[in-house]
Amino acid sequence: IDQTKKEENWRELYDRAKKEGEALKQQLSITKVMSGEESSAIHLLKQKLQTVLHEKSKIEDKRNEELEVLFVCLFYKFIFFFFLKVGMEMCEFGIATKMKLLEATIERLNKDGQEKQEQMREVEKERDSVKMELCQVKAKAEHEIKSLQTEVDQLKLQLSQYDSQSNHFVPDFSQVTSDQSNIFCSAVPSQSEMSHGDSANETVTKKYLAIYEQLKPVDMFIQD
Repeated sequence: IDQTKKEENWRELYDRAKKEGEALKQQLSITKVMSGEESSAIHLLKQKLQTVLHEKSKIEDKRNEELEVLFVCLFYKFIFFFFLKVGMEMCEFGIATKMKLLEATIERLNKDGQEKQEQMREVEKERDSVKMELCQVKAKAEHEIKSLQTEVDQLKLQLSQYDSQSNHFVPDFSQVTSDQSNIFCSAVPSQSEMSHGDSANETVTKKYLAIYEQLKPVDMFIQD
């Protein structure tokens, strides 16, 4: 009886162990299936991850290319801006230099104009002074001519008196030639008794010649 109980116990234990083993096998198969599914999911995830990494590398490469292009453009823009700034500064310097030169030229022209105006004033003053001197000389000449004419009239009167006394010919002063330096020399009588008339005639002739010499520059100035 004990042996039978033992066998039954062993059978129960065996059956139980067998059932547990089968259950474990089922669980193991289920686990294997699940692990296979997980491995396939992991494989898919790995593929997706590789695809994402590949796309990321493409995006990074494209971004790096765009950054290189932007850097090159920025570099050339910086160079262009630098040369543009230098050119603008040079243009400003050139314009400032031209402005200074123009201002200096304007100042010089103004100064030259003032100097020319002063020279014109001086010339006008000299002209006015020359006109005044000319008027004075003309007035003096007219006065001398009038006084000379008076003396000539007196001399004519004296000569006519001497002519009436000595019956000598005396030339008419109205028919004397244009040579003013010889006007009275041609009219002087040659008689020794006319010594008083000769001295008067010589005095008048000297005065007239002196006035004639003074009037020469005036005549030249008027002709010019």
